[in-house]
Amino acid sequence: MSKKKTVLVIDDDESLRKMLQMRFSFSDYKVVTAESGEKAFDVINKCKPELILLDIAMPDMDGYEVCKILKDNPETRDIPIVFLTAIGGNIENKLQSLMVGGVDYIQKPFDGSDLLKRIEKILDGG
Repeated sequence: MSKKKTVLVIDDDESLRKMLQMRFSFSDYKVVTAESGEKAFDVINKCKPELILLDIAMPDMDGYEVCKILKDNPETRDIPIVFLTAIGGNIENKLQSLMVGGVDYIQKPFDGSDLLKRIEKILDGG
């Protein structure tokens, strides 16, 4: 039996974190959550996730800053980061997410099946 891959959801919206935990529990993923960038660093140190879903607009530090910190750290730089955000999907926001190290940009509201497919593709190296 293969080990479940861990996905970290960093978002200040508690209902979204719970919904994603439920959604992913039906697939072969373990979901851990953090409600802020600061708390995410503690979670990452405890269980190194295989992928991170990261909101941009959060109270303590924005997702771009969190991503930069993770990409500057040799221990976390290879973790794929998918921005999952309600911030408008204009070209500037998408480009900024890629420039700081994100691998994908998904606009809220999103289709759960599409999100799962995109995560599977990233984790499978595609």
